[in-house]
Amino acid sequence: MEKTHTAVDTDVVIVGAGTAGAIIAARLAQAGRDVVLLEAGPDFPTADATPDVVRYGSYSEGRLTTRDFSWHWATALTEAGGEPYILYSGRITGGGSSVNGQVWLHGLPGDFNGAWSTAAGADWNWNAVEPWYRRTERDLDYPTAGESGEIPVRRIPEAAWHPLHAAFVQACRDSGFALCADFNAVGAEGVGAQPFNNVDGVRVSSALSHLSLVRELPNLRILGGHTVERILFQGTRAAGVLAKTSDGDVTVGAREVILAAGAIGTPWLLMRSGVGPTEQLDRFDVPIVADAPGVGTGLREHPQFALRWRSQSERPLDLTSARSPVALRMTAPGSSVRDDIKISISAFHDDAGFGVQVAIFLMLALSRGDVTLSEDGPDSRPVIDFQYLEHPEDRRRLRETVRFAVRLVENSGLSSFVAERDDLSDDVLFDDDQLDGWLRRRVQGTYHPSSTCAMGDVIDADARVRGVDNLRVVDAAAMPESVRANLNATVSMMGERFAAMISAEAAD
Repeated sequence: MEKTHTAVDTDVVIVGAGTAGAIIAARLAQAGRDVVLLEAGPDFPTADATPDVVRYGSYSEGRLTTRDFSWHWATALTEAGGEPYILYSGRITGGGSSVNGQVWLHGLPGDFNGAWSTAAGADWNWNAVEPWYRRTERDLDYPTAGESGEIPVRRIPEAAWHPLHAAFVQACRDSGFALCADFNAVGAEGVGAQPFNNVDGVRVSSALSHLSLVRELPNLRILGGHTVERILFQGTRAAGVLAKTSDGDVTVGAREVILAAGAIGTPWLLMRSGVGPTEQLDRFDVPIVADAPGVGTGLREHPQFALRWRSQSERPLDLTSARSPVALRMTAPGSSVRDDIKISISAFHDDAGFGVQVAIFLMLALSRGDVTLSEDGPDSRPVIDFQYLEHPEDRRRLRETVRFAVRLVENSGLSSFVAERDDLSDDVLFDDDQLDGWLRRRVQGTYHPSSTCAMGDVIDADARVRGVDNLRVVDAAAMPESVRANLNATVSMMGERFAAMISAEAAD
């Protein structure tokens, strides 16, 4: 079949229909802007048409998994012999909000009053962003003034917890941690139920919460299966994008280009289009539109580890406990960063049978990574190096937290659920150097990349890319620093806030 090249013109083109892109497309369309929303993955126009594995909050359905609707990004190993980390990010309308675990946690006030406001100014301190969290959501358990958003939030009630989860909460309380009713309350810490944007079993993605409201509007076109290859510039003015489809190329001309391709896809697209570090672009003869050294730098994540025990046969588990409705938010022993650790517990099953898994998340790492162009050229997948645990304080905090978690499980009521510990002997556990090596081999990410086109560096506080015109970055790449929380609530908040900023500018 002969390939075609078609041209489309619009007011605003948005690259990526993920969490932020879908929200901004919906709000701008509601404001009367002519919008084209491009998504590399499929678009399912109704809830009924959406595959069950996406619509409902599961990870697999028969042979179909959320990974079938994801980008598969290979990342650099932290240490030889380590476990490869494949970063999965949404490749579907709704993006990460269509494939994630649906934990809905706000960032902490200190995140915004610290790195965010330092980099991007007072418009991004806690007092400025907190109302936008509330406008994004409807908390069904703890409603507060100002809530008017499209995304419902609820917690799994204690009566529905598996005994494993109830025992975890009790063990944490016996260790001196307070019971936390609402992790999204200011100052909340301790152990309690996690908030989820999953109601009645339905994963409320931005495709369902926002795009479903505007699909019938004539000024919005949602185009799935469109992979954007380049931003098109006229001098230093972004004038549109070039996309690839199964039928051929599509050129979308626009007065404004908005990038929401994710913390990996957005910097990669910028560099391929001539906006990035000069030394990288020169190496591949990419015509330079703007020297932007910060593009791809400062990559953040939430490193995690899994501690595993075999299950006690007299306390059998089942996979109804494979998800964790509860978590512990704590400060790592000796850490100067408050609430830098999250711990959850779940069941797992493998060839050897059932077991108990404790997941430890470092929610504010000091190590920094980067996204760079591949030696095979700018059109090849970029090199993603998180440089996990390069900072010695990251290793120290995690060593002490791993030891705490082992004590928590083995010296509490949880001990009745577990038998032998998997793959972490006491000889390794209590030797700093050996434990560091174990951590570096076992470290994985949490699918929470951010900060590769940070506000205050690559973009300004209104999401405009510095050095060029008519181009913005609005997704997790724009974060000046990660937040001490799962990212979806914060990216949703950013989407709502950036949409309001863009609409206000257009009205002036």
